[in-house]
Amino acid sequence: MWWGSLRVHTPEWCEYFTRNGYPAVQPLAAGAEGAIYRLGDGRPRFWR
Repeated sequence: MWWGSLRVHTPEWCEYFTRNGYPAVQPLAAGAEGAIYRLGDGRPRFWR
């Protein structure tokens, strides 16, 4: 979802990651280039 020129976190993305094997997903940051989530393995992941 876009808010102006910034990407924002949505519950749908967290649900997507949970369904795909990452039940401990946490949103970390969002900006113009995409969003960053911690998927539970200790490493943040970038998502556009």
